[in-house]
Amino acid sequence: GRGRRGGSTLEPSLVSEWLMKVFPRNQDEAYPLFVICKDLLRKFHLREVRYVIKKEEDYLRTIAELESQLAKEKARSESTAQQLAEEGERRRRDVETRDEKIAEMEGHMEELRELRVEAGGL
Repeated sequence: GRGRRGGSTLEPSLVSEWLMKVFPRNQDEAYPLFVICKDLLRKFHLREVRYVIKKEEDYLRTIAELESQLAKEKARSESTAQQLAEEGERRRRDVETRDEKIAEMEGHMEELRELRVEAGGL
């Protein structure tokens, strides 16, 4: 097949099979076969290197996306924690205010009881 840049695309398994079957008939054929083998190895190596670089770029991009999502979730979590803390403080103050009012009312009730006792004694 044809690759992206006009070069041919070969499957490593097919090339390996061909290399295992081919034998130079004489010394004159050995050198060109050697050059072909070197070139094929270089091309496969470059293809693997490009693949590894692309995978690394993909992984780095994924890591950056996950870090961004993590930062957003952390900010959201901190915001929620702050809101809950504020709500808890507001409720604590409400309870404190209610307890003060109850204590004040109980004081008034006691004053009324005392007044009743005094009024009954008259």
